[in-house]
Amino acid sequence: MPTFDEFKAQGNRAFADKEYKRAAKIYRDAIAQYGDNPIIYSNRSQCFIHLEDWTRAYKDAKAGLACNPSQKIKVKLLFRQGIASKKLDLDSEAMHCFQEVLNIDPMNAEAQEELDTLIAVPKTKKLKSDAFRKIPIELVDTLPEEFAEIVCPQLKSFETRKTRNPGLVENVSEELFGKPSTSNIKEIPKHSAESSKEFSQLPSMHFLRALMTVPVEKKVQSYRYTTGLDNSVLVSLFQTSGVDLEFFEFFIESSTFVIREDKSTRNTESIIDKLRLMSNFNRYSLTITICDDKLLQDLASVVKQVSPGIHEELEKILGSR
Repeated sequence: MPTFDEFKAQGNRAFADKEYKRAAKIYRDAIAQYGDNPIIYSNRSQCFIHLEDWTRAYKDAKAGLACNPSQKIKVKLLFRQGIASKKLDLDSEAMHCFQEVLNIDPMNAEAQEELDTLIAVPKTKKLKSDAFRKIPIELVDTLPEEFAEIVCPQLKSFETRKTRNPGLVENVSEELFGKPSTSNIKEIPKHSAESSKEFSQLPSMHFLRALMTVPVEKKVQSYRYTTGLDNSVLVSLFQTSGVDLEFFEFFIESSTFVIREDKSTRNTESIIDKLRLMSNFNRYSLTITICDDKLLQDLASVVKQVSPGIHEELEKILGSR
């Protein structure tokens, strides 16, 4: 049986000869024999990039990052995860990866170029979309809002000032992150049907991503807020554009916590209903494929403990873990 270094050398030789499939198999054997290693994952991820197997490249890069790599290897893994994310149309995650590379290595020209390209892409897409937009000619009493803003911008700004609820964001902040002395995490008020409609206007991906990065002491409120999102919010955010991987992983993490803490079949059914809804959205199959397996396994395990009767339904939604 070859030593670890021999496996690595054989894989590197195959890679140098551009035999990427053979190199990937050698790296696979090294992992099977000697366990997880960030260098091997990084090398195999690059093989899959050359083979344009973006999903495997992504998963290997992510697995390597979970192995506590050195800063040098971490830069390579982040860059390769960024490339794979971009090819999988996970632009926000790709930008995050390239930014992380630059945080470690500010002079990394390749990461800077990739980041600049991704930042420019939405503008390019919008320009192309606008260039081919068909505008029907109709007799109307008032101009559509997007054209009214051009012809009479002061009208738009006036309407915005008039209809904006300045206390809404503050109310949400107080509800989620109120003073520890006056708030009780387990007694977060449940929204009525009417207030849910009002709150469904607020969450955006920017807002939801902010919830993912709150301090540890405020994490529980974020978990409960995320699992309590109205289905209409999920539809408006993801039905057309597709399920966002970062949000989905945070939703799974939040669900595991809430189900474990509350031990409520009703809450579990509500969460599974939301997952069932998201399973019909664009890109769900891709998202579930590259989602962190441990997060999915943890959720399946806690559902089996708390609500064994609906565990099988969850398995169908998540796929066999």
